[in-house]
Amino acid sequence: MALALLSKYNAAALLLAGAACGLLRGAGARRVGAWCLLGCSGLAVYFGLDALSGGRAMTAAWTVTSQAAGLPTSCASHRLRSLLAFLGGGGLVIAVWPLLLWRLQPRVAGAAAVLSLFLFSPLFDLGLVRPVDRVTGAVLGFGTILALAAALRPSPGRTLWLPWLASGLALAAAYWSVMARTVLLAVPPAIFLLAGLLEERFTARACRGLCLASLAAVLGLGLALSIVDFRYAGSQRELAREVSSRYLEQGRRVWFTGHWGLQYYLERAGARSLDAGRGGWDEVRAGDVVVVPRVNANILRPSRRLLADVTRSEVSSFLPLRLICSGRCEAGFYSDVMGFLPFSLSREPVDVHEVVEAL
Repeated sequence: MALALLSKYNAAALLLAGAACGLLRGAGARRVGAWCLLGCSGLAVYFGLDALSGGRAMTAAWTVTSQAAGLPTSCASHRLRSLLAFLGGGGLVIAVWPLLLWRLQPRVAGAAAVLSLFLFSPLFDLGLVRPVDRVTGAVLGFGTILALAAALRPSPGRTLWLPWLASGLALAAAYWSVMARTVLLAVPPAIFLLAGLLEERFTARACRGLCLASLAAVLGLGLALSIVDFRYAGSQRELAREVSSRYLEQGRRVWFTGHWGLQYYLERAGARSLDAGRGGWDEVRAGDVVVVPRVNANILRPSRRLLADVTRSEVSSFLPLRLICSGRCEAGFYSDVMGFLPFSLSREPVDVHEVVEAL
């Protein structure tokens, strides 16, 4: 536990889950407390050393959290939307299997439907929301609400799965934004818990068939999303190669804005990042080239009119699925700052790249 928490602070969800599970199984407060202290020991040493060297890690974490708190997407309604949609969409079966457990009892199904429709209604929109995204969110939210209700029922392994699910959801809700990689901590216990309930209701043969069908569906969706994501990542490599051969190798100075893979490939080729702390676009001079993506993070736009030639290119995919959107869809796989869905049905460009040549 100490190594896990030292490697990634998200492991705090497992620390909380383990502590709760130990208490529920009668391990005793003293043993559980000692286990928690041991689990936090590596992280405590790290923060101690960081404090002695100026506290840069804590300052960086606080800065990110403070900046995120000022975003419109930090409001409770958007975060709750995202949490329900990401949990249901992240596991997919989490939003489907509860329908087999409840037998669609009118009261339970009705309450879940009303709550989901209300939460995904235009009343809580932060901007224009496409009908297909609203329906996707409401469907995933409906199934997730039923799954959370089912989690409260007596089930095999409940003392392990329920604390794990609760701690995973707590971490995802407390983090600076809801995203696939944080919600992932809550997906396995939700699936295991629902699987245990299904095993009590159906025969072993029926459960095997259901699990195989579910596996095929999830693998199909995952493969489709991976193809789209591969196209997105590949387009950034291709753009970096083109910029390198067309401009950098000819002695032109190249800037870029944005992060992730595009930053890695362009910096390796010799381009430099525009930094708001150094003036941003004020550093650009005549003859310089600036690469501007649309689907990325922390994109700087010029604050004044700039005389330039702009070449725009679109990256497409034959699959109508998007993990992150270049336009109006609500796909926010990386962060719900971009949208309240983990993926979206859309045929918009996977990305749009602009190459700006200052004159």
